[in-house]
Amino acid sequence: MRMGKWRARKPSVGSLCARLGLAALGILGGVVASECVLRLVRFEYAVFHRPDEFLGAALIPGAKGTYSDEGRADVVINSAGFRDEERAEEKPKGTFRIALIGDSYVEALQVPRRLTVGSQLEMLLEKRRCFAGARVEVLSFGVSGYSTAQELLLLRARIRKYFPDLVVLAFVTGNDVRDNSAELAAASVRPYFRLVRGRLVLDDSFRGSLQYRLRCWTWRLARHLRLVQAFLKARRRWAAGLGGGNQWPPGPRVSERGIDAEIYSEPQSRPWREAWEVTEALLRAMRDEVRGIGARFLVVVVPSPITVHPERRVRDAYEKLLGVRDLLYPERRLRAFGAKEGIEILTLAERLQRHAEVRRVYLHGFSVGHLGSGHWNVEGHRLAAEAVAEYLCEPN
Repeated sequence: MRMGKWRARKPSVGSLCARLGLAALGILGGVVASECVLRLVRFEYAVFHRPDEFLGAALIPGAKGTYSDEGRADVVINSAGFRDEERAEEKPKGTFRIALIGDSYVEALQVPRRLTVGSQLEMLLEKRRCFAGARVEVLSFGVSGYSTAQELLLLRARIRKYFPDLVVLAFVTGNDVRDNSAELAAASVRPYFRLVRGRLVLDDSFRGSLQYRLRCWTWRLARHLRLVQAFLKARRRWAAGLGGGNQWPPGPRVSERGIDAEIYSEPQSRPWREAWEVTEALLRAMRDEVRGIGARFLVVVVPSPITVHPERRVRDAYEKLLGVRDLLYPERRLRAFGAKEGIEILTLAERLQRHAEVRRVYLHGFSVGHLGSGHWNVEGHRLAAEAVAEYLCEPN
């Protein structure tokens, strides 16, 4: 018996379109159902930051919500786009105004606003009346993820309009040098400066990148869709989990996510030498900018969590792992740089380390398993504010 040859029938174009249409409807239905469920259970993930074509990112004016990714605090962003009370651009008569610039340590979403370094510094200086009896305002200009380059741009574009008498830059040793390098932090969507024949040249090419356009698109969707907010929350939690909390022993390169081990010794590679050179050029530019508005400039050097860990054995083990005599290379380098360039430098590492070791308290972290890593907790903010207040109130 002859068997007929079986031939598979090719689906028609109409059949393919129908299948694709059904699949699309299924996906759309799933998205709509998920969105409805999230709204029914009143899920909401506060989004405080937005893309910015000049600075890379910025806080959203008027945004409010509860931050709980690390610590927990109710957050309100003022109409100018900073985590601070409402401030008039015009300085009140008889007021000494301080502009506090920095990244997430100054923004301080992890703690209530009244307990942040900026708020506590204002309270301490108001009480001590160190500036010829004048009232004191400490305006907080902190934005998570900012590099020194972004802080310089922020100073030029916005902060100078507030006519500060003193500009305080919180410089974080753990990541600011790396973040100032387009090569070392190539994945970041932000403006950079490059040194060309000894001069700082702005590179704002991030504006045209696909990654920046995707961020803008995601942010617009997150304003309206709970599903996108849930995705952003999951992504942030996942990224935070990469740090492993208070892991010990730390890996060969970092003590926690976002902290560079290379910062603790003289740079050996070209990218790190250039990162330091750009960083120092940015500090000089900021000094000149502040002098140009007739204000005083102070750099407060914020140590990394491992540097102020309360257990000496932990710090010793990390030093041995890195092959360094201590973890204070960035503090020494910045002090020497400041003395040479006429820039006031206040380092917090030794004072905070001593307090943590004697009192056996953690200045970073908020929960068991994560103590000793992450951002300042309430005690860290308090000690930093006290150190800066004492420095500013010392007789010259």
